[in-house]
Amino acid sequence: MIGFACFGACGPLGATAGAVFSALLADLAWWPWCFWILSIVCFLVMGLAVVILPDDLIHPPLGKEERPQRQIFDWWGTFTGVSGLVLINFALNQAPLVTWANPYSGTLLGIGIMFMVMFILVELYATDYPLVPIRGLGIDAIFALTCIGVGWASHGIWAYYLYLFLEHLRGHSALLTAAETSPVAITGVLFAFSTVWLIKRVGVSYVMLIAMTFFMLGSLLLATMPLHQTYWAQTFVSVLIMPGAMNLSYPAANILMSSALPKEKQGIAASLVSTMVNYSISCGLGFAGTVHRYVLHHESMKMGVHDRPPPLLDMSPNTTAVRLVGLRAAYWFSVALGAFGMLVAFVFVVVTERRKKAQK
Repeated sequence: MIGFACFGACGPLGATAGAVFSALLADLAWWPWCFWILSIVCFLVMGLAVVILPDDLIHPPLGKEERPQRQIFDWWGTFTGVSGLVLINFALNQAPLVTWANPYSGTLLGIGIMFMVMFILVELYATDYPLVPIRGLGIDAIFALTCIGVGWASHGIWAYYLYLFLEHLRGHSALLTAAETSPVAITGVLFAFSTVWLIKRVGVSYVMLIAMTFFMLGSLLLATMPLHQTYWAQTFVSVLIMPGAMNLSYPAANILMSSALPKEKQGIAASLVSTMVNYSISCGLGFAGTVHRYVLHHESMKMGVHDRPPPLLDMSPNTTAVRLVGLRAAYWFSVALGAFGMLVAFVFVVVTERRKKAQK
């Protein structure tokens, strides 16, 4: 559990460091340097990983010459699963730009869903070594992945639109915005290591419920936040509690997945959680982008603002009002995701409590 907590604490620390250095580069140098430096650092870390990380080959016990059976790689599962995920994600995030009226948006989404159906069939019936052991996923794993999916989708919307709100609507600089979001580094570490204590005392299901509540509350505070309110009111409180959602849910989900799968599949358990975290963030932003786009268009027509997106330098009252309505619509979608996560987590608490009573 401590390992999961340490891993979770790296998220807010890295996000804060990345935001500060990116803001400095954008203000003092050239903004593309953010990506060049990130690429250089990733390349160096990749080299260190090859040197430092141990070899995970399984060696036979002493006195036995037989080698462990090599598993056959699930090529068909990889092809269908990756293709489906990429197409669905592309369609969801492209639609806010070209609208769903464009034929290829719905077409790519439909093809992606077909690939995912094929992936499930392959994993269930066409391979002895499935990429994702769907048959082995019990109810605990389903609850964990569902909560992670909707919760982290809510978080992605929270983070992206918070920066838009602070920079585009309140007119704050990139460096000031990075400073305003920096408290996540402190509370993120505190929440990450408090997870170990909480899980031992209240149980994993209750920790997941608390995390989903934080996801919902963090977005609710921003959805109802007045434009000219002081930072130290709702914005500050939301920044303080959102790391609790991230760093309570991630270790809890890893523990649930690890207990749901056998020892030899623990790597798959951890990778499923990480994949769901990142994929749900991206897909959540795709859905929120569609909500934002259509609400923005409707509000623009109602207030007489030109159909095309106005330049960012346009801070006129009408343009700001339209942008605020669109941004709030995305945040209310985030609130709904968090609330659904709370519902799923509550059901999981009830199931867990009934299971405990049945075992007595």
